[in-house]
Amino acid sequence: MGRFGSLSLSWDRQTYWRTANRTQSMQFAWNAMVRNVSVGVSVQRSTSLYDSHKDNIVAMSLSVPFGNPQQATRARFTTTRADSTGATGSAGVSGYVPGQESLFYSVNQRYGAQQRYGGDAALQYAGQRGDYSLGYSYSSDSRNLSYGMSGGAVLHEDGLTLSQPLGEHQHPGQGAGGR
Repeated sequence: MGRFGSLSLSWDRQTYWRTANRTQSMQFAWNAMVRNVSVGVSVQRSTSLYDSHKDNIVAMSLSVPFGNPQQATRARFTTTRADSTGATGSAGVSGYVPGQESLFYSVNQRYGAQQRYGGDAALQYAGQRGDYSLGYSYSSDSRNLSYGMSGGAVLHEDGLTLSQPLGEHQHPGQGAGGR
């Protein structure tokens, strides 16, 4: 990214097979990093060429670090205004738990027009004996709880060894106590 950030311009046109339906969109975006604060602005215009429906979308985002930018907690804010859906936005924080480089968390809240809302919270832990995740999300229509585990398990004559996911370079017999 240059001194004044980066600019992008994109144009897309899609024609749907065996129909007269076509859409096109043009987007202009600017992103910059100012003293470790990330800022973004984009403007998009979409047109349905088969019914002449146009939608103008303006989006802004801001991401602010607290502490060391490499592993700091970051506060993120986004807002979007579209002709078709009205205003939407989100705010959240994420980062590593202080003193725990292997424990990552995130909490987000979203809002939208017509009383639409939602949010989520998640924890991810990368330990010597595997990766673990726990998440909860909700919206005006639903609730969801998720969890996951991944890793390696090596059964050998001295017992069972749990580890990070096994890579191509680790031989299964080379777990703790393996020969």
